[in-house]
Amino acid sequence: MEELTPDEARRFLEKRSEARFLESERLLIQQGEARMAAESRALLRYQGPPKNPGIAAVLSALWFGTGQLYNGKITEGIICMLGWPVVVTICMLLGFLVPPLWLVPVGVWAWGVFNAFKGAEKFNRERLELAQERVGA
Repeated sequence: MEELTPDEARRFLEKRSEARFLESERLLIQQGEARMAAESRALLRYQGPPKNPGIAAVLSALWFGTGQLYNGKITEGIICMLGWPVVVTICMLLGFLVPPLWLVPVGVWAWGVFNAFKGAEKFNRERLELAQERVGA
């Protein structure tokens, strides 16, 4: 292995130091971009008018899952809409064997209405907090 002259060693260390600086700068940029992307998603989620908890509850009471859709929780709304017939069917089939199972769909329905109501309240609270952060920032 050949020895480096002091000048070559200095250049080598400068290049290595510069490469480390560029790498750490690249990581900081990526972290900043990730933070900005998260903020953008949050801003997109909370754009538009506030949600009315009463409307969310009524929608969910009329058609299970629509209150969640109204609140912007698309996945949760679709799961509720697809899961509701399954719950009712299973409870109807097994309800002949175990009569209290007839009450399960009523409980699930009540949970859906309550969840839609609370989801709208949470949406409004988080929307307000985000707006306050943006003003304060």
